[in-house]
Amino acid sequence: MKQIQGTSYNIEDDIVGRITFGKRNLFGRSNDILVCKDSDKPAFGYLATITEKTTFSAKDKPYCVVNSVENFNEGDVVVINKKGEIIFVYEINSNHNALMATERCNHRCIMCPQPPILQEKDKTPFNLQLISLFDKNTQEIGITGESQLLLEIIFSH
Repeated sequence: MKQIQGTSYNIEDDIVGRITFGKRNLFGRSNDILVCKDSDKPAFGYLATITEKTTFSAKDKPYCVVNSVENFNEGDVVVINKKGEIIFVYEINSNHNALMATERCNHRCIMCPQPPILQEKDKTPFNLQLISLFDKNTQEIGITGESQLLLEIIFSH
C-alpha cells in the first residue's frame, strides 16, 4: 500500500474518505476528503482537507499538510491518522487493490514474517465502509488474509 507522510492537525481518530479535487455538491461531500494545492482554509462539508499550503488554518476542522499533492487521484480512498500518515487503501488507477479480511492466523508458516495473531478487531465494518467508497465501475478487488479463517468468515456472514 502506498503511504505518504504529512503533518496532521485536528485529527484524533482515523479519517477514511474518498479523494476529490473539485467542489462537490454540498450534499455529496460527506464521504470526501478535499485535496487542494493552495487553499488557505477548509471548504465546508468535507471530512478533511489535504493541502501543500503550510499557512492553511482551521481552528477545529481536520486537515493534513503534505509536500506534494501530485500522488493523489480523484476517487482514491485513503485513511488519514493523527500521526499524519495518509494510507492509500484503494487506488482508482490500479488493477491491484485488495481488502485485508483478517490477520488472525496460527499456522506459523516458516516463510511468513507475521507473528501469530489469535485475536483482532473485526475488520468487516471497516471493509464494508471501504467498499462503499470504491468506484462503482471497479472490475475486481482482491480479498486477502489467512485462508482458512477467511473461508470461515465468508460463510458465517
